[in-house]
Order: sequence, then structure tokens, then C-alpha cells
Amino acid sequence: MLYFSGMKLNQLTAALTLCVCALATTASVASAQGDHKGTIKTNFFGWFAGQYQFGYEHVLNEHMTVQLMAGILDGGTSQSMLDSLTLVAYAFEQNKSGVIIIPEFRYYPSPSSTYMEGLYFAGFGRLRASTWDLDDTGAIGVGDVSREEKRTVFSAGALLGYSYYLGNGFNAEIFAGPQFKAVSSSREYANYTTESEGNAAFASKFADFSIAGLENEGIGLRFGLNIGFGL
Repeated sequence: MLYFSGMKLNQLTAALTLCVCALATTASVASAQGDHKGTIKTNFFGWFAGQYQFGYEHVLNEHMTVQLMAGILDGGTSQSMLDSLTLVAYAFEQNKSGVIIIPEFRYYPSPSSTYMEGLYFAGFGRLRASTWDLDDTGAIGVGDVSREEKRTVFSAGALLGYSYYLGNGFNAEIFAGPQFKAVSSSREYANYTTESEGNAAFASKFADFSIAGLENEGIGLRFGLNIGFGL
């Protein structure tokens, strides 16, 4: 089950409300983009990391657009080892689930007269909420360290990107930029009353390749490659 703190939920709601209002008030905008009103797209890099995102970029005027990307998280890992002294086998399976939502505002200094392409600057917010369910499948009854880990990452930052029209309605864009991340997390072990006790028991059986290393709090880098189709 995913969770959000009240403050983060309010921030997300405010960001999404701004995007929805912008889309609603500009649905019939006529601009230097001719008949081009927006682009549906997917983040190509995310597919390799179990992050399946789709989104829509909407033209506001000849220089500005708003975009909303959303997706689901899915994937799994496993680990096993054999105690050389007792010959006892230890193993676990871990499954990831969650959601990601990214509202964004873009500015194109010199867009094409028929398509939103070229260099752009963007500001964005990002919410990534994930749940990792770990099932201790080895040595039943010997220090079962099955657990559930939840992580919520709220970030904001700026991007420099370039969008290129490929032809026949398709485009590709690449982007990168810094982001500041605030992270909250918790773990619940099925057979331990406190997280510290569970962590100690887990470390005695397995190397703890925690997802914490992937989403540390503070300054980070966001980058990606979107493939889209203009409407």
C-alpha cells in the first residue's frame, strides 16, 4: 500500500491543480504552432528501470507549454546465499510497486513555426512513491526477515532539454538537470517489533542492497529521453 504525508499530498494536489487549470483555460489557444496543440509521449529510459511513464505536453502559446507525466513502478529482485559452515541456504524475493507523477512547465526560446521543437528550459515537481515487499524464502523458521519497505520521494528542479521533430508526427527529446529531493521511508518486519532489530537480523543473513542508495535525500540529477507523437 502506498502512503503520503499530509504535507506532501497537499503539495502534489496544488501542483496537479495548476496543471489542470492551465489545460482547461487554454484548450482552444491558437498560436504560431499552427494546428499543433500538444504531444503524447513516454520516457524511454524509464522502461529499463521498471518505471513505465506516459504523459502529455500541451501548448499554451508560441513559447510555453505545460506537461504532466505519470506512470507505475514495477519490478523485482532476488538474492540467495549458502552458509559454508551449516550448509543452510538463505534466499529472498522482493517485488516493487508504486506510482510516479511529474508536472512540468517549459519555455522554448526559439521554437519551430509549426512544432514545439528546439532548446527549452523547464521547471518541474516530482513525486515517486514506492513499496518493496520482501519475502524471506530460505531456511523457514530460522530468523525470518520478511519485510515491507515504503519510500516517498518528493523533488523539484530545473531542466535543460532539446526537442527534435523526426517527421510524420513523431519527435524525440533529451533532457537533464539538477533536482532537490526530500525522502521519507519506513520498514516493517513481519517477525520483529522494531526496525533496528529487523535490520540487524537481515544484515546477519543478507547483504542489504537497499533502495535507499537509489533515492538519497538532497541534490540529485534527473535525465531522460522522451519519444512522442504530436496532435
